[in-house]
Amino acid sequence: MTDALLLKEIESVADPACVEFLKLIECSFPPDEIMAPSFWVRLLQQIGFGTSRMHMFVVQAASGNGGSETSSMAGLLMYETQPEANLVYLWYLAVAPNCRRQGIGTWILNRLTDILRQDSNYRAIQFEIEHLDYATDDSHRQEMRDRERFYQRWGAKIARNIDYLQSVGDWHPPKPMYLCVYPLDPDLTNEEIRQMFVTAFPKEDGGGIQNLPEDIGLE
Repeated sequence: MTDALLLKEIESVADPACVEFLKLIECSFPPDEIMAPSFWVRLLQQIGFGTSRMHMFVVQAASGNGGSETSSMAGLLMYETQPEANLVYLWYLAVAPNCRRQGIGTWILNRLTDILRQDSNYRAIQFEIEHLDYATDDSHRQEMRDRERFYQRWGAKIARNIDYLQSVGDWHPPKPMYLCVYPLDPDLTNEEIRQMFVTAFPKEDGGGIQNLPEDIGLE
């Protein structure tokens, strides 16, 4: 299926793909990991004005034959560039429920790295995943472990020893999460990764890094 995929960037709030993008966010993430509605309004306005570091993409899957071809939304990707820190922050990645387990998530990650490696300034991709200690039941814990393995197969590392709280604004309390990193630069050291985390996730507004040991427990 990945042969028929296309990554299309959303460039304004008038793009019809905005609604499908937000619908997939809502069905793919728990409410306490989704930014408030006001955030999305401001973001789409800034993207339209060309003043945002954020990039929002939909993944379109082409189908059809006999000269008639249609496309449907198979996934999404959203990331933020932080050139002053030489890193990129991965906000959201999701695959539509009817398209999962077909290699689309890996395809999205590979496309992201292809895009970023065109600019040698970016040395790492950072993101968050759910903390195993806060699984609600065995099924949830298994989903978490599957997600960890998915990112580790890609080449990402999880910082097990960092005490970190994710904040999505005042409408939900901060949530413990693992910080993760995918090195774009193969020469990136553990200490450089540690300092990048400090830059990207300062302690503020009830969230951010609460405790940063010397050994951040990358695995």
